[in-house]
Amino acid sequence: MATRPKGRARASRHGPRKAAAASDRDRFLALASHELRTPLTALALHLDSALRMGSGPGEADLPTAARAQIESARRQVRRMAFLVDEILDITRIQSGAVELAPEELDLAALVRSVVTRRLREAESARATVSVVAPPALPGRWDPARVEQVLVHLLTNAFKFGGGRPVVVEVTEEGDRARLSVRDRGRGIAPEDQERIFVRYERADPAPEQAGLGLGLWIAREFVERMGGTIAVESRAGEGARFVVELPLGRGG
Repeated sequence: MATRPKGRARASRHGPRKAAAASDRDRFLALASHELRTPLTALALHLDSALRMGSGPGEADLPTAARAQIESARRQVRRMAFLVDEILDITRIQSGAVELAPEELDLAALVRSVVTRRLREAESARATVSVVAPPALPGRWDPARVEQVLVHLLTNAFKFGGGRPVVVEVTEEGDRARLSVRDRGRGIAPEDQERIFVRYERADPAPEQAGLGLGLWIAREFVERMGGTIAVESRAGEGARFVVELPLGRGG
């Protein structure tokens, strides 16, 4: 009579436990992310209100030092909110809860809008950012997911670009739209160019380069769910260019 190897028996018993533990973990992370997001949003609104009250007509101007402290606190709150959103995204992706909502969209206009809203982040990184795009580039995409991808790429460029200019370019290539973000930082070594798209991996593990190692992984997940591709072109000392290609999806 054949007997089942003990190791296999243990694995079969532990399998359901591991799956249940992973499910519990994902639920906890999703709940924690939601709970953290609420006070962070409220705190950001209070800080914005304090800055407005200190610069409006009839109000006493805030001392320079106080304004600088409030603005610094606001940047840190937004950074925390960004990290919380990354955690929430990973739980959604792992649970299969990511839903796309494609609609008619002008990619060029979306890119200009996102870049304008990230100018303060660029200033904090001592970088300039410019957009090269046609007057319009219509297609059919999920605007929220496209914006998230671009924000991740811009954040990456500002962080590793060494304070040098960042260029965002939008072009139409046949039946696809191409979106690229280029920085002039120290670049990415060839052996790291695939690894940086892996979850929790970072090309620069230095403690001062804070991050969860999720941004590029999340960006790839969203791009691939929209039927597109994302890649990096880089040589040491010459910066990096991240290229996203998405099907236009017109008439779909």
